[in-house]
Amino acid sequence: MAGISGAVAVGAGALGAHALNGLPQQEMALFNTAQQGHMIHSLALLGAGLLVRQYENSANRRALLAARVAAALFAGGILLFSGGLYLKALSTIQILDPLIPLGGWSFILGWLAVAASAIRQPNA
Repeated sequence: MAGISGAVAVGAGALGAHALNGLPQQEMALFNTAQQGHMIHSLALLGAGLLVRQYENSANRRALLAARVAAALFAGGILLFSGGLYLKALSTIQILDPLIPLGGWSFILGWLAVAASAIRQPNA
């Protein structure tokens, strides 16, 4: 999932750099914010997946659960935050606008879940 998300983020970056030159400045800024958050959190999703793998062989089920929650939150944040901003930048469709802040919160909670997984796994 992280690999596919990262590939889509790179593609979006290329689209923004080469094909969207005519986009108004405000929409281009939204698109760039979406792409940046998408790429950063694709890497975070990869990291969370690696934590899940590490903790699967551990007796600490709480650390495993926190890592899984982090991965889910990062994936949800990419869809809601970045997806919502991409849609807002490239169309007049506003159906996801109210969900964009929830995507941001999902990113924040995902990072807190990463911290919780480390706290719950003292030997990490």
